[in-house]
Amino acid sequence: MISEGCYRLAGNLFTAWVFIDSARRYASVEEKEKAHSATINARAAVFDAEKEGAMTEGEAKALNNDLNEVIHAIEWREFAEGRERLESLSEQIFMSSLEKVVICECAKR
Repeated sequence: MISEGCYRLAGNLFTAWVFIDSARRYASVEEKEKAHSATINARAAVFDAEKEGAMTEGEAKALNNDLNEVIHAIEWREFAEGRERLESLSEQIFMSSLEKVVICECAKR
């Protein structure tokens, strides 16, 4: 069973990942409005994760800078560029989140 603190950490981190991965899927089928909305929601989730201590200020700032570039790519209908960035971010954020949750839970034992 996962501890409450690690569960909250996971919730904050994986919420950001879910929005990033959703944006990636929408960008893959060139659904501009949905990809744009999901990316904006991802950016908000990153701010929340930082506020809750799930991400450092530096991590959140770097990720939000990347997401801003994705937003601009989607706005200009440069779906290939946006999709590539989102694919990379999705993989990175998922693995980083998983690692943080495992470290959190292992520290509790």
